[in-house]
Amino acid sequence: MSNQFIVPSGTKFKDIHLELNEKLKEIFPERYGDGTLVKGAKYIETINADWDMFKMDNYYTDDKGLKEDVTNSVQKVRAAKNKKIAEVKEDIKKNGYDLREPRPAFYRDKQGKLMPADGRGKWGSMKELGYKNIQVDIFEVENQSVARLLGNRLNWKTKPKADIEADDIEKQLVDDINENILILSGKEHKDFALLVDEAQASGGDSFKESTYNKIARRVLSKVNKGAYETRISYDDKSAKLWMEKWKYVDDYKPDGHKQGNGIFYYVCSANTLSKSYKDAVYKADFLATHIPHFKQLRVVLHPGEISSSDVAESFRLIIDNGRTEWENYTKKLKTRVTGEDLKIVNKKQLVLYGCLPASGAMQEDYPLNKMILFDKGPLANGKTFTDLYNDETLSKQFISDED
Repeated sequence: MSNQFIVPSGTKFKDIHLELNEKLKEIFPERYGDGTLVKGAKYIETINADWDMFKMDNYYTDDKGLKEDVTNSVQKVRAAKNKKIAEVKEDIKKNGYDLREPRPAFYRDKQGKLMPADGRGKWGSMKELGYKNIQVDIFEVENQSVARLLGNRLNWKTKPKADIEADDIEKQLVDDINENILILSGKEHKDFALLVDEAQASGGDSFKESTYNKIARRVLSKVNKGAYETRISYDDKSAKLWMEKWKYVDDYKPDGHKQGNGIFYYVCSANTLSKSYKDAVYKADFLATHIPHFKQLRVVLHPGEISSSDVAESFRLIIDNGRTEWENYTKKLKTRVTGEDLKIVNKKQLVLYGCLPASGAMQEDYPLNKMILFDKGPLANGKTFTDLYNDETLSKQFISDED
């Protein structure tokens, strides 16, 4: 007789499994209770979710769907890969998924996609094992800090044990400081006490007091060295605001004595070029037709919101892919289009000019207040970030003032 609580590999979660879950919730009162597990986090529901409902944090989204980040970064709460993931996968493969064990926990991002708080390893294992869908718990979280804390708390007890590690707590505190959620006073003894309290709140009884003290000291040491990685997230609106702030604006003055140099900008996501390329061509055509002194439309890419733990590597990948996609569209345009559109491209009145910076880890070469140019410096002549960062040395990025 089969066990009703076991869902074998390669099968599908059904409504009956949701009904069983309702009966099992009393096993985990701290998880499904009144929100006391983590302040700012609240359990909403358990669902059987199709795989396309997720946005894992080692993926980024473009207009063709999800693209995998080759860095294979782990979920935001983890400092490194779950060391017991092979054991988790083998257990599920051999024994099936046990509904009596905690299921992966997710929360929704601004676009409604499900993002992992806990259980990314189990999620990946089940997908690889051929499950048609997956049963997950959905939480509502106030902010990213709460999501990270929730992930650490839920890692206290799992099967097989994938217990929270000291590095996970350290990473949580690093990210909270980096995102200005956890504010330090600058007074070392006071900040040390605060960090110990925050670490203990995250790890509970998982560690001794001496370990929490070490975590706090490591975090303070990194603060003093300025070792945190700043990340800038963009949408089209915030990207335009960045351009305006740092004076990358259209230089045309039709009502003044000076005509301007005829330079215009068009900023768009590197992840949505199938639409943005067409819009750029139409805009260049309009400018060439209606602006007497139009010289050039400079297209600038932004990377969107990067969810990966390794911001720098994901940024480089997104921009490199965007540049490749742009070149592919340009080649198609030259072979299929005639007339004014083709003239604009050939006259270099429409150019892929550069990209916005996003990673503090790269700011020695690419300052966060300067556009990264594609026609000058290391990225000129078709060089990509992949080319540059495959070399052991990287020359200083050359960034010039506007023409």
